[in-house]
Amino acid sequence: MLQCFFQYPFKCLVTLTLILQLAACGGSSGGSGQASGTSAPVSESVGDPGPPPQQPISNRSPVIFGTPSGTVVGGSTYVFTPSATDADGDSLNFSIRNRPSWANFDTRTGRLSGTPTAGNAGVYSNISISVSDGSLTDSLRAFSILVNNPVQQLGSASLRWNAPSTRANGDALAMSEIRGYTIYYGAAPGNYFDSVAVNDASVFSATISDLPVGTYYLVITATDMDGRESSYSNMATKVVQ
Repeated sequence: MLQCFFQYPFKCLVTLTLILQLAACGGSSGGSGQASGTSAPVSESVGDPGPPPQQPISNRSPVIFGTPSGTVVGGSTYVFTPSATDADGDSLNFSIRNRPSWANFDTRTGRLSGTPTAGNAGVYSNISISVSDGSLTDSLRAFSILVNNPVQQLGSASLRWNAPSTRANGDALAMSEIRGYTIYYGAAPGNYFDSVAVNDASVFSATISDLPVGTYYLVITATDMDGRESSYSNMATKVVQ
């Protein structure tokens, strides 16, 4: 007799019962005998194969993010450091395309930094910073940096004077003979690159505005009604800051 028992999840037990009948040999007259054997079950089982082996996880791309500033003033420092992550914990390296000439780049951190001068004024376009785990790469969107000229600091210089009372030859000079004055100034003694006219002989002071920071040297002349101009006065020095 063949019996099969199905048991959850995957075991099948097979039991084979074999009954043997043997004829009696040499018994009593007219008699017959039977010998019966006992059944001997034979079992075989199939084990649970278990879950399939896990497939290795494929390498995942690193991710870079951050928003760089788009402007800097000449003479000021520019700094941008992106952030980057890697789900696999891989070592990361950074690279850059179209690095501005005035800036430095750190391949270990992705830090872009530098101090442009006024001579670097202009637009630096299509800059791109990327991160790589050695196999896969991610990049920031390309960006530009505008370097502006530094805002010039301005100041003013004030000057007072007295009207001349004599001419170069010693003759007296009345106020009614004076038409006005001219102030000359520059960044070096004797090099007076600009001037301011004062067309009122009764005015004895003036303020020159919008001067870049620095040291200035000033002289003044008087002009009479005939248009004749005097020689320079003694020189004054003014520091604008």
